[in-house]
Amino acid sequence: MFEAAGFSIAFNASPILYNIADVVIMQKDLTMILPIFKRGVHAERIAEKKALLKKEADVSKLERNRLNAEASQFATRRDELNTKTRALIDSAQQAKDKRDEFNKLVSENKEKRDTLNEQANNLLAKADQIKRKFRVSGGLSLSELKREIDHLEFKQQTEVVSTEKERELVDHIAHLWEEYRKKREEL
Repeated sequence: MFEAAGFSIAFNASPILYNIADVVIMQKDLTMILPIFKRGVHAERIAEKKALLKKEADVSKLERNRLNAEASQFATRRDELNTKTRALIDSAQQAKDKRDEFNKLVSENKEKRDTLNEQANNLLAKADQIKRKFRVSGGLSLSELKREIDHLEFKQQTEVVSTEKERELVDHIAHLWEEYRKKREEL
């Protein structure tokens, strides 16, 4: 503080200040300072220092006002960004709610799909059992039976055979049709 003031008076101070003060007053009487200021030299120095400090204070006030104006602009920008942020947060929340709805629907549909897949697998297993039964019992598969029937019917219509052979062929075709219908019913 003594260095900043330019002129220092140690009034009833601690011994450390005696070494750096310009004037030391040991009595508890401030009137002892008056003669120092009446000399004028110190008063001029103090006035100069006061004027210099006033200029510095004015510059500081201008800088403070500039910084306050800049802070006000930043506050306005902050408020705008906060408003946008709130709108984005609201939009994100709505999107999240929709996503949750869709996820729920997807989950429900997955459960339905799994149930249907299980039913389909059960039906396929039953169909495989029936097919194995047909294979084990001998004979032809449905598609093989149908091809054989078509072939024999074509043969019956296009070839000239004896009456007895034609009856055998018609009986055989009828027997194959009956087997085809039974297998198809079971299947």
